[in-house]
Amino acid sequence: MGSLSESARRRIAAVILLAGIAVAALAIWDVGPFANPPTEAERAQSAVERFFAAAQDHDFKAACGQLTSDEQQAIEQRAASVASREGLHGCDEILKVFLGDQLAGTRIAKVIDVRVSGNQAVMDANLRTPGSKGTQSAMFHLFLINDDWKINDFGV
Repeated sequence: MGSLSESARRRIAAVILLAGIAVAALAIWDVGPFANPPTEAERAQSAVERFFAAAQDHDFKAACGQLTSDEQQAIEQRAASVASREGLHGCDEILKVFLGDQLAGTRIAKVIDVRVSGNQAVMDANLRTPGSKGTQSAMFHLFLINDDWKINDFGV
């Protein structure tokens, strides 16, 4: 068996070193084979965050899209008499008129806890609302519907 020349050994060592650096970079950035899919708790929390992000953008159609159809109907029923008088139709128009600026200014100050059990989740958070000096506790109940977490009670 022949031995490798000094330059061949250096090239092999450089390739091994570069491969090690590439593997370490993938692990650090949590990509490729090292990627961790989000947990169900993280996915549920993300649904609540998308709700408030849509409201902040005054996109109440997208905000309503983060709610279960039962919660959308509950919003519509609670505002039915005033909504019909004002000519409002649907969850998005009702949220815009009745909670628009308040909801758009509400931020999640801190997520306290997210618990998942089967197709249900509960997220406890502190919210900062416009005009308040402190935070307000809120609890969000969510259901997993067609592999998407939807808010069934948006706790505001």
